[in-house]
Amino acid sequence: MIRGNTYYNHGRQILLVDPDETSAYLIKEILSIHGIRVIHAKNGREAIKLFLENPFVECLITEIGVPYRNGFEILKALRRLNPSLPAIVQTAFAYGNIVNICLDAGFNDIVFKPINIRTFARLVQLYTMPSLVMN
Repeated sequence: MIRGNTYYNHGRQILLVDPDETSAYLIKEILSIHGIRVIHAKNGREAIKLFLENPFVECLITEIGVPYRNGFEILKALRRLNPSLPAIVQTAFAYGNIVNICLDAGFNDIVFKPINIRTFARLVQLYTMPSLVMN
């Protein structure tokens, strides 16, 4: 299967949308240990473009505050393309009823920064391994 100029037809992969290069690097390192490929977008426009180019993305992980489209808008756009796409929002903003706002918007889960590495890796594995979600 064609992925831009390369072939990629195995393994698990997620789309990470985060303008912070340091956070993205950390997440890539964490998930690569677990055999999960991370496709990184720095903004909402890039996220939608990369999703269209990578139809085997199994999970979306996005910040709320993302340039050119926020996390909620990204989720809405990608769910139009794939209604069953699991989506996790990550944020440092633990205010008010943000959990309810995110879940009501359609996110499957929310992760607060600073990220607990072990918990985060398990959560992503859960959403990229459908057999585990069913159990």
